[in-house]
Amino acid sequence: MPDPAYQPSAAKREKDLTGTQVGRFLVIDRLGHGGMGEVYRAEDSKLRRTVAIKRLSPLAGSDPGEVSRLLREGQRASALNHPNIASIYDVLEEHGEVLLVMEYVQGQTLRERLTGPMKPQEFLPIALECAAALTAAHEKGILHSDIKPENIMLTPEGHVKLLDFGVARRVSTADDTTRSMSLQNLSIQAPVGGTPAYMAPEVLLGGVPDLRADVFSLGMVFYEMLAGKHPFRGDASTTPVAFRIVQENAAPLSALDGNAGQPLKDVVAKCMEREPAMRYASARPLYQDLLAISEGAQPKFAGVTAQPNRARALTIFAGLTIAIVLGLLLLIAPMRARLAGILHRQAATQDGALQPSQQNLALLPVSVAGDDPKLQAFADGLAASLTSKLSQLSENHTLEVVSSNQVRDKKVTTPQQAFQQFGANLVLQINLQQASDLVRASYTIIESKSGHTVAGDTVTAPASDPFSLQDKVAAGVVHALQIQLRPDEQTSISIHGTAIPAAYQYYLTARGYLQDTSSRPEHIDEALVVLGEALKLDPSFGAAHASRGEALWIKYLNTKEKKWIADAHSECQHAISLGNAGSRGHICL
Repeated sequence: MPDPAYQPSAAKREKDLTGTQVGRFLVIDRLGHGGMGEVYRAEDSKLRRTVAIKRLSPLAGSDPGEVSRLLREGQRASALNHPNIASIYDVLEEHGEVLLVMEYVQGQTLRERLTGPMKPQEFLPIALECAAALTAAHEKGILHSDIKPENIMLTPEGHVKLLDFGVARRVSTADDTTRSMSLQNLSIQAPVGGTPAYMAPEVLLGGVPDLRADVFSLGMVFYEMLAGKHPFRGDASTTPVAFRIVQENAAPLSALDGNAGQPLKDVVAKCMEREPAMRYASARPLYQDLLAISEGAQPKFAGVTAQPNRARALTIFAGLTIAIVLGLLLLIAPMRARLAGILHRQAATQDGALQPSQQNLALLPVSVAGDDPKLQAFADGLAASLTSKLSQLSENHTLEVVSSNQVRDKKVTTPQQAFQQFGANLVLQINLQQASDLVRASYTIIESKSGHTVAGDTVTAPASDPFSLQDKVAAGVVHALQIQLRPDEQTSISIHGTAIPAAYQYYLTARGYLQDTSSRPEHIDEALVVLGEALKLDPSFGAAHASRGEALWIKYLNTKEKKWIADAHSECQHAISLGNAGSRGHICL
């Protein structure tokens, strides 16, 4: 039975939780809040300890990507057992909300501590524990992705606690134990996240980050600790910080501070190399160098930066030479065609050449032949459903999927835009055509930067069988991405929530209408009509009830007529009670 002290209905959802009982936790006060959520201090009534509870904001909580991101933060951080990482105790799903129960850390953030340059004797203990915490994450295959002074807590005893794995990503390592943990029925999306002022250059340029991106971010924090200022802020320049990170080198620490010895300056310089290959490969060698300095020895991995800069210059010179030669060749049309064919065949025959180790996939808006608005709505709903199903594979494979909502909101229509906006190195394009009783879907996977086609096919299915059409496209994409599905994953992506094809067709069409209700408010009523038809055919179709609840809530937001609130709430609750709506029921509520 629901706890009467904590029932965040639609009308109460925005109020804070102070004084309420959430499960076994008594919420004492709110510690802070921002655009994405709130953090509370609470008392664990069973274990008699103080905890922190993170709660998504109402807006973020309605986004399946943010819900799944909070769950992933709990999952990944809970895999880390280290004294310098804030522990995750529990993840609660209470009355349609996801709440993260964490270790309560007293003290101040590193940002609050940074009132001026630190002396080496003050810097080293903090830097060592930061590097130790990041080493523990990296050796579990976890990339933090948002290292900054605000996410480094200093306890009253002076120890470090690394916080906030909310935008953490996974990279493959031999001892990565997080792969076995799955979050069923959740739409996973993880475009590159973090704070631009502390991002590595390659991440700002849209590349897929690896462990060296964390090293760069931590190097910037170290620089700020020693210099008393951000490496790309604080002077007379009006150039945006992110642009300066990409285009410029930070002023050497030696020009700013005479207190830090040369070994420390070399360590920070190696962390902040603009070329990832010239940085520490992970936090482990960085930690070892800091430990050596603290013991009065010379660092093993950091060195003089003149030679690497010379190597970089030679690499650039060689690259320019090759570019000039190729440019001259490409002026000759016959040779250009021949050379392009040779390069394409060579790329196609190299094992994995077109398949990056980390695949970030964006599904572009589905195009349809003709101007049938119902077919376009069905196509939009198919895109949203495909994105959701492919996203479920993110937890166990090197695949990240950009949500169809993000693609639509950013008005992304080309592979190049997808790369620039989301760092998507692959895009999926689909075209639908309907002729008589058949629907034909042609899909193509394209490498964003080069424009090369990685894979493609055409599938045909009866117009009355949307299951077959969606499943064939999903299977083709999974095969093209070289993903080996586990039995549970195979089952998960083949679940439709109803056994009646016509009901599913109505549902996909409704999902399509709901993709664009801000500029086309009439789509709300159209969605409600087709959802009504779906529920006539299958009254137990939980996802359809959830979508109907969503449509009714949008209707309330547009009209401010309170009569729609109860109907929306009832539909969401019914979707959850049916037990077959997956995360959609909770997101609806």
